[in-house]
Amino acid sequence: MTGTRKWLIALVVAAVLLTITGDVIPRALLGSMKKLDVNTTTAFRTNPSRALVTDVAAWQNRTSSDCPELRCYQTTQELTENTEVTVLPTDDSKEAILQAHTTLGQAQWEDSARVTRASTFPVLKPESSLDMQGSLAGIFQGGSTGKFLREGLTYRFPSTTEQKSYPYFDPWSLRSTPIDYVDKSQHYFLFHHDVAPVPLDPTAPTLLHAAPLSGLASAFYSAEEIATLGLLAQETVTLTPYYAVNRTLTVEPASGEIVDKREHRVVVLARSEEEAQQAATEEPEGRVLYRADTTWDEATVTARTEAANHVVDTQQRMAVLAWVSKALRFVVILAAIVMLVRRRRER
Repeated sequence: MTGTRKWLIALVVAAVLLTITGDVIPRALLGSMKKLDVNTTTAFRTNPSRALVTDVAAWQNRTSSDCPELRCYQTTQELTENTEVTVLPTDDSKEAILQAHTTLGQAQWEDSARVTRASTFPVLKPESSLDMQGSLAGIFQGGSTGKFLREGLTYRFPSTTEQKSYPYFDPWSLRSTPIDYVDKSQHYFLFHHDVAPVPLDPTAPTLLHAAPLSGLASAFYSAEEIATLGLLAQETVTLTPYYAVNRTLTVEPASGEIVDKREHRVVVLARSEEEAQQAATEEPEGRVLYRADTTWDEATVTARTEAANHVVDTQQRMAVLAWVSKALRFVVILAAIVMLVRRRRER
């Protein structure tokens, strides 16, 4: 074997190796990073918040000498929400099971959803369930959904998140509503939505339930509201609890990681859906059963940001590796061509 032929073989081997390191390996690695990792657990925790809570039992058991207005029985409770999400494998390597356990005050719920690992969207089958135990703020009781068909994202966005609206699942209402891209902060995307008031009466298809309250209109409405709504102060009204929430998420688009979450949840009393819309916006003092603002704590934000940055850093390193490998491969191929031309001339 001549020296030229040995060099040509060496150059071919080098070109193949550079193709593997600059194309095959980066594609495989980046492809795997776009999927949910199984057998992992992620923790989310909110800062302690002062929730406004109405002591309904105390109002219902009041005496004739006690304050008759519901607002007199409003107190505050310090609440912290803790969630742990575990990703489990399934019999289909393209799918995974998300098992989430959440505690909020005396309430806790289990959330299970079968999702596609590539998009993190739930599968198009009734493979989701939620089960709530305990009482939230002494007002709301939970239930069990059984298996149901779920739509919308919850704990993570797809890799390569786009500047568009995504369906987002709210566990309290059991509804998916669009969460809209609204802005960009540095290299993060901001998404926001307002979930319209949802009734929480005992027969409602929701996770939380609370019984309607009946009493004199003056117990719930101010004198100005009574005049505006055409009510009589001494007439009896029955009000249904309605839940509403506005939510803002900060998402790192390359990884799909949610790196920050802010929620404003409120439960108001209203005679109708139309009245609930206005009450959820104005939050009148006499008809608020529950109100809380929650934000992720610093440790959670830091951990999710680091997880997102790991993906971004790896993508950048793979991009550099691919560029260098392609440049070297070009040099190797050019050298091989030069050697072939020289060999032919020598003949």
